[in-house]
Amino acid sequence: MNRAAVLVCLLLAACGSTRDATAPPPPPTQASQPKGVDGPADGPRRAKFLAGTSAGEARELVETNNPAHLDAVAAFFVDARKPYAERLVALAALHTLRSQDAGEYARLFPRLKPRLWEEVSHADGLDLSGDHEKGFIEAVGWLADQKDPAARLKMELHLDRETVKRKRLSDAALSAAALGLANYPGNESARDTLWAALKDPKETVTVRACCLKALKPFHPKDLEALVVQIPAAPGDDWLRDLQRRLR
Repeated sequence: MNRAAVLVCLLLAACGSTRDATAPPPPPTQASQPKGVDGPADGPRRAKFLAGTSAGEARELVETNNPAHLDAVAAFFVDARKPYAERLVALAALHTLRSQDAGEYARLFPRLKPRLWEEVSHADGLDLSGDHEKGFIEAVGWLADQKDPAARLKMELHLDRETVKRKRLSDAALSAAALGLANYPGNESARDTLWAALKDPKETVTVRACCLKALKPFHPKDLEALVVQIPAAPGDDWLRDLQRRLR
């Protein structure tokens, strides 16, 4: 097995074990399914959905790829009067547009962006609750896909070694931040932040593996060789084992 194949297997075993822990390719340029159109019952269906407090139907509405239904689910998410956990269900449903219809995914982004930033801000100064952590992970995914420059700075901040010493986010949140930085392969600061976390023997294996995965777009041809050359600190068994497998 060559180096690249070994690296893929290792990343699937480590970083791939976290929720949504992928550094996927850019959204497809064409919709994977045609646009849905309204039938006689669709208007009342949307009205009932928007009048309620449950987003249980959000995924089904998004799957229709009907722009009017998508707008209704987006409206549910941005409505602060709806239960917070249900708003996150709606957001997760909308995130499936990334592979379903990149055009709609991009179209809805400006409308969602202020609320997405509210989700990201929950990581500032406070411990992330379970629901706020879910919101943070979904939000950084959207913002990174759109290559938002301010989002890059936030993700770098949370992964920064000094920040981690003062206020560490969960593995899931840090992994999401690392994978989000994969969307900025031309940025030296993002690259250096990922390398610093990868080389830190005090960082968890999950986060280090996700940093390694995120670095692939920065070094598409020589990442494996660069990893082998890292001086391993005493006791850094994970890095030593990785290097051994890549040699």
